[in-house]
Amino acid sequence: MRKSSIPRALYIVLFSLCFLSLSAQKKGVFTIEGKIGDYSAPAVIYLQYLEDENGDENVVSKSVVLKNGRFSFTGTIDEPANGRLVLLPNGGSVDSNPSGDQLLLLVTPEKMQINSADHLANARISGSKINAEHQSLMAGIDAIQKQQQALMEEYQNASPELLDNEYYLSGLENRYQNLEKEQVDVLITFINEHPDSYLSVMTLSQLTSQTNNLQELNTLFKKLNPDIQNSKLGKTLSQHLHTALLATVGSVAPDFTQNDVDGKPIRLSGFRGKYLLLDFWASWCGPCRMENPNLVRMYQAYKDKKFDILGVSLDQDDRSAWVGAIRKDQLTWPQVSDLKGWRNVVARQYNITSIPQNYLINPDGVIIAKNLRGEQLVEKLAEILK
Repeated sequence: MRKSSIPRALYIVLFSLCFLSLSAQKKGVFTIEGKIGDYSAPAVIYLQYLEDENGDENVVSKSVVLKNGRFSFTGTIDEPANGRLVLLPNGGSVDSNPSGDQLLLLVTPEKMQINSADHLANARISGSKINAEHQSLMAGIDAIQKQQQALMEEYQNASPELLDNEYYLSGLENRYQNLEKEQVDVLITFINEHPDSYLSVMTLSQLTSQTNNLQELNTLFKKLNPDIQNSKLGKTLSQHLHTALLATVGSVAPDFTQNDVDGKPIRLSGFRGKYLLLDFWASWCGPCRMENPNLVRMYQAYKDKKFDILGVSLDQDDRSAWVGAIRKDQLTWPQVSDLKGWRNVVARQYNITSIPQNYLINPDGVIIAKNLRGEQLVEKLAEILK
């Protein structure tokens, strides 16, 4: 009953890694052409990328039928954008095959070639320095994510006995967290080694929600080329870092009000007088669902000792999925959401760009810890609620 939808979760992880806005330089024409094997109709290839419209990100999707493996896309973009190509050998809709043969890339105002003798995932990109850097970076990240996927599959296939074993779940969570740290280290190393690369500011934007050390990220940002710092994304990132530092350890948690599953407003400051774990999650998030049994145990152990949990869901539109996950995972503490996904007002207020994330808040409303999961959360709660 506690198992997550791994394919959906993996799709979100892979796609969100690539889909972070890049900054604007000037509107330009892009051309992406290439050859993938000898595919012809009904084989179709999709190009998807994010386009910023008045602060909202929308997915632009184009498709062409391959002829002798060849394809070509052209268009104009207001700013460089993260995107992906998806090859469907038997045709069909990319919405029905979200994790098919794919290649992550950066859509930039230039002409690039993409070629492979067999699969799109094996393709090489030429004519684009930033995409060469991107492929090199993704090679290291993909290796780590494959290990994370294996852990989530292990969790999905675990027996009911193992799912009730807190030592097993704690060990699984610790292994997952170690892989997350490895991923952060890879990204930080890239930024340090590429201060003049546009990809570094995109990577740094991603890291704002993957590490607690915001001061380190701010230092990394200041090491970037001044032109990159002053780009659109650079300015946005600078503001995000400023906002995130307002919700860091030692500061008062920003107050908010959002409706619960019954449509009743819940206010953060209404939990004053208690220790509160503010938990950002979603029904489709595999790592979130994997941590939920631990949260259930902590809630049962400390709910009568002035401790509470407030869940903020980043589910989008589908209320039934959100409520269904709450019931399946036996989450009996308050839950709120505006069902706007990544545009959740509270998530934006707390600069949430990846999940799971959480904040531990003391009875005075001050943040005392961030992103405690598994054994770290167990130890911290035992320390403050003994």
